[in-house]
Amino acid sequence: MDPSFKESPTGRLVESSNGVLAFVPAPLPPQVQEARHFRAATEAASALGEMAGATRRLPNPSLLLRPLQSREALTSSAIEGTYSNEENLALLDAGAGEEPRDDTREVLNYAIALKLALSHLDDGGPISQFFIRSIHKQLLEGVRGAPGVVPGEYRSEQNFIGGKRGRIDLARFVPPPP
Repeated sequence: MDPSFKESPTGRLVESSNGVLAFVPAPLPPQVQEARHFRAATEAASALGEMAGATRRLPNPSLLLRPLQSREALTSSAIEGTYSNEENLALLDAGAGEEPRDDTREVLNYAIALKLALSHLDDGGPISQFFIRSIHKQLLEGVRGAPGVVPGEYRSEQNFIGGKRGRIDLARFVPPPP
């Protein structure tokens, strides 16, 4: 765990059951300071409304959204140490090219899971245990998994982000213990 988190005003480090430090966030403030953020929130809502209106005028809005979703999948996966690029992702998505690297398959799974989740929520579907587990199952479809990780099931072991060589003691960030 990155030792710079030790002095964070947003939380504290605690020792987990396996002896590594984990970050436990401080409680949220009891009341949100809405007035302080009202203008920024209003501007953001207005910009989102404009974007929604503009995308409705497009003959195929997914032409605009798909590259953004792919970029989200690539950058979020990179945080986890899974790397690919737009070209490999597009080739795999189109069913072209050679057998993909595991990393590219994982990034594509992320993009598919994101698309499924957004579609479910757009259709008014609830955020439920079943929903979360089905998205998790899609993320791990046909890819290597960490030991003890079962697609569609909650993890019972401590997770971490950025562990070199898959080692928790070399992780950049360890969230609160389960």
